[in-house]
Amino acid sequence: MKHFVLFSISLLFFGASKAQLDTLSIDSAQWVSQANLGNCNDESRYDGKKVVVSGICLVDGALYGSQSHNIHVTMSNFPTPYGSIRLRQGDPNAQYSVNIRNLKQGDSVRIVGTLSQYQGETQLEPDLSNDAITLYKRNIAISDTVLTVGTFNDGSKNNILTTGEQWESTFVTFNDVDVVSVDPFSGNRVSFTVQDKAGNQINVGDHFTAQRLPAYTHPVTNLPGSFSTPTIGDNFKTLSGIIIHSKNNCTGATGRGYELHPFDASHYVYGPSAPKISNKKRDFQTPTSSQAVTVSANIRDLDGVIADASVFYNTGTDINDLNFTKVAMAKGTGDSYSATIPAQANGTFVRYYVTATDDSMNTTALPNSNPTTGSYGYRVRDNGLTIYDVQYTPFPNGNSIFLGNEVTVTGVVTSSGAEGDLAIIHIQEENAIAGWSGIELQNAGTTFARGEKLTVTGTVLEDFGKTALSVTNVSKTGTGAIEPLYLIPDSLVSYSFEGNERYESVLIGLYNPNGKLHVVDTNADDPASFAEWLVGRDKNDPANGARILTGREFESSTAVSFVNSSFRVKNPYPANVEKIIVTDSVSMDTVIGVLTYSFSNMKLLPRNNDDFKGINVGITSVRTYSNDAELSIYPNPSNDVVFVNTDGKEYSVSIIDLSGKAVITSSIKDNDNALNVSELENGMYILTLSNLNGETVARQKVIVKH
Repeated sequence: MKHFVLFSISLLFFGASKAQLDTLSIDSAQWVSQANLGNCNDESRYDGKKVVVSGICLVDGALYGSQSHNIHVTMSNFPTPYGSIRLRQGDPNAQYSVNIRNLKQGDSVRIVGTLSQYQGETQLEPDLSNDAITLYKRNIAISDTVLTVGTFNDGSKNNILTTGEQWESTFVTFNDVDVVSVDPFSGNRVSFTVQDKAGNQINVGDHFTAQRLPAYTHPVTNLPGSFSTPTIGDNFKTLSGIIIHSKNNCTGATGRGYELHPFDASHYVYGPSAPKISNKKRDFQTPTSSQAVTVSANIRDLDGVIADASVFYNTGTDINDLNFTKVAMAKGTGDSYSATIPAQANGTFVRYYVTATDDSMNTTALPNSNPTTGSYGYRVRDNGLTIYDVQYTPFPNGNSIFLGNEVTVTGVVTSSGAEGDLAIIHIQEENAIAGWSGIELQNAGTTFARGEKLTVTGTVLEDFGKTALSVTNVSKTGTGAIEPLYLIPDSLVSYSFEGNERYESVLIGLYNPNGKLHVVDTNADDPASFAEWLVGRDKNDPANGARILTGREFESSTAVSFVNSSFRVKNPYPANVEKIIVTDSVSMDTVIGVLTYSFSNMKLLPRNNDDFKGINVGITSVRTYSNDAELSIYPNPSNDVVFVNTDGKEYSVSIIDLSGKAVITSSIKDNDNALNVSELENGMYILTLSNLNGETVARQKVIVKH
């Protein structure tokens, strides 16, 4: 009898807990007032709440282009405002009685889950329970609705919340749009931008397998894609897909606005043919000041003849300067055309694009029809290509002008793949103190060591917005030294092309010129968690904190003790590294690391515990320095002379300013070595000791105060 009573009570409690959930129509879950949208707030009023919704699947679960589970559900078989929502499960190993990947278009389902927002997209994440998804019926016919690009974005792809938000996750069709840019990324993926006749633009993305290229292999099915990339100037009679939101503009975010994601090959219906430009080449990747550059391409038209083919070039980095010089392309054999850009002075930055027009006045332009948003480019160098040249771009998309090209550059290892280091390899150009000087190496095939100078050949790729080299050959050419560039955390609060794109993959030190750095937020993404936390100058001001990423394997170092409580932190943690959960009582003088970009944010990647200077928590250090030196400095602060005591060995000593420039260099051996700082300006400097092999073995902050 006791067992029966307990079972009855548990059933009653279960029923009561279910009854407490909000059972909503999708349009209730998605609805946002016009007042809120007008104030750039598109968050659902149920954000963070557990709800129950029912709807019809718009797309097969197996058609999502990655390992995650993402589909879209609509409340009726014909689109209605606010009537669709994304069903997302980021854990590919989550198990349900109905597997998301097995759901089909037209399936009627009931979902129990939590509403949240990711980069502007409202999403429903199912509970991790067996009954979170219930399948009712199958094979319900669904349809699209015809809308205009201007419903969603303006001519700069800025999202228009007041008209676009109601169609988020909806199956829509656009009529008569033209391709204005084609944007490869990650080495094997592509998106493109289309424009309507009013000039409004929208990005067409590849969330689904319909737009995956043959070079891409699906991580679940192991099948390659089959998409053929369109050409700039191509017209689509109709173009269909699901609307996704990547918020930008007045929201303060830096996404791509509303996007269209086709999920079937039939969604791309081409209109009249514009000229096709392919196999575009130039004979010198990095010309010297005595070399003219010949640009060649294959140009053809499927339903007419080529009336004009030209190269337009401009010298300078001002993307708003539209004073391009036209050079007609001469026709060669077959469909080949070429034109020559004259030789330019050493250091000149050259932008150029190629156009072709047919006898019906259809025009194609590569890389796009608007040179203010992107063009081809190169830097004239008498001494060869540099990392700066690969990383630098004047265009706000941040993409390298060498994207997809094989290049050879030289740099010094700032983070290695060795045990006790970041496990992600970066190199940085010596004596480059203004940024654009570091780059990540992928597929390097070995670990290398900090301070080694490498000459690297590889293909330039954009790894979700981060420029990297996919390495094909490496040779060691010596050793070198890279000092951090020092910034205040406020400069990295959010991504800004003008403010911090240049620091991607650069060795950075964060500091507070007026005192300590503080942990200002132990979870930068609450209520989600991605192992990122914030440091800032004011412990009561998390809004001006910079992101620190630690402990997440393959994306950051697991040789760092200081981590947050995220489930994404490696578990179990390496046995030789003391794991310490950061709290808001933690402070430090400086934290050093390589700056990276991912998911619309800049974040610092400390390499190991040595990168935390003056931290107020005791740790078991995990070092990469092979010969750590004892170092004491006094007086500190100083107004005239700093005395340096070491362990009696011979060292090179440098005092580095916050731009990374060595302002004092000397050799020391005995104790009480005096360094004259009387001519230095007030502020913080970094004193470094290097052994006879050029390895940095100690580093300490010095304050000059006259």
